Amino acid sequence: MNTQVLIVSDAIGSGKTTALKEWLRTKQSIGGILTPKVNGKRVFEFLPLGETLPMEAENSGLTVGKYRFNIANFQKAESTLWNCWTDSEITTVVIDEVGPLELKKRQGFHELLVKMVATPSEVKKTLIVVVRDYCLQDFIKTYPFQHVKVCTIKEFKINSIKPPIGVVLCGGKSRRMQKDKALLEYHSMPQWNYVSHLIQPFCKEVVLSVNLQQQQTWVPDSIEHIVDKEYYKNHGPLTGVLSAIEDNKNQALLFVACDYPLLRMEHILEIMKNRAPEFDVVCYKNKDQIEPLISLFEVSAFQKLTSFFESGNDSMATFIASVRTHYISVSEVDFLKNVNHLKDFEQLKTTKQ
Repeated sequence: MNTQVLIVSDAIGSGKTTALKEWLRTKQSIGGILTPKVNGKRVFEFLPLGETLPMEAENSGLTVGKYRFNIANFQKAESTLWNCWTDSEITTVVIDEVGPLELKKRQGFHELLVKMVATPSEVKKTLIVVVRDYCLQDFIKTYPFQHVKVCTIKEFKINSIKPPIGVVLCGGKSRRMQKDKALLEYHSMPQWNYVSHLIQPFCKEVVLSVNLQQQQTWVPDSIEHIVDKEYYKNHGPLTGVLSAIEDNKNQALLFVACDYPLLRMEHILEIMKNRAPEFDVVCYKNKDQIEPLISLFEVSAFQKLTSFFESGNDSMATFIASVRTHYISVSEVDFLKNVNHLKDFEQLKTTKQ
């Protein structure tokens, strides 16, 4: 593995460039481009020397939204980045930032990124790319680098925030679907695989939570998995959650059920943005309805959940409501669509095609 790609993704105005610039002050053997604002205008700042050139131009055919970009300076920035990529003395390359110009218009740094994917570095490097939060999944799909991790600004600045272990919850009985929902294909691969790929960039590792029948029939030997513990059986989603906690007591756990076909990386990123020491759980809330099967449990929640279960309770929503939870309220709820019937699966699959 010669290149580790770190995507720093967060909202506009969240301080991505400022945080990155501060972090780079103590680093050696760096090269690349930052785009800070100077007197209200974005500039290209060439690393490591700090030379700046205007990023914007009044009359230019290189545009996105209300912005017009200086073509000559963009070309110089692109040439500089390629030289950094191929320079064996540079170990950290920075690209700030990638957004609609590249992903919608295929301009800006688009051709450079395509070339970088096709030409892996011959020496060990870290590539840091700043990506607009709403462009995250499109970036990863368009530029399929290997060994990609994603972090928020908060995670980037606070090293003590450790990435969670991702748990894909597959062990439901799928009675209404009459097919194993983990094996349904909306994205040209089984849902367990799609969700695994979706959350992998945010996690230290990803494991499947499965029941015994699934382990015996389709779970690949090469895939890390946790089989439902006998002690927790027949308690709905809590069976998989508590089984996973028993095997991973010292690391936060990101739980995502396998039957959310419209879920995107941006929705996982939102969970990660809202982690904080004062919360046991982060999850979505649709009006008054808690969505427990896309949630992050900090270690501080584990003993509380175990005590809750041993007191005769097994509702995840009730538990989440009883602890220190940060709710992410959503107005656009399509991604929370949980597909439970075969006719709904067929309809959604036809729509996606």
